[in-house]
Amino acid sequence: MGSWVDGPLDVDAFLDRFVLTAVEAARLRDCRRLLALVWLFLLSFDEERDHPRNPPGTTTRQARRLTALLTAPDPRQGSARATVSAAEYDG
Repeated sequence: MGSWVDGPLDVDAFLDRFVLTAVEAARLRDCRRLLALVWLFLLSFDEERDHPRNPPGTTTRQARRLTALLTAPDPRQGSARATVSAAEYDG
């Protein structure tokens, strides 16, 4: 999930407004991780430019965000390594 806001967005509080099945929660977690990785990849090129498009430290903040997403326990599943079978995930 990404957004342009004037202040920090409490993503967990936002997501708590939705009732998700275990499969939906797993898919959302995976999508958030993938998008965080994509943004980190894109931002890594920005720091090599003579005139970066983003403020200093943006890439470092995104790396921390990605690390947090990869290491945080999944509150909807009760563990960081929640598993869903391929049939459920594709279902």
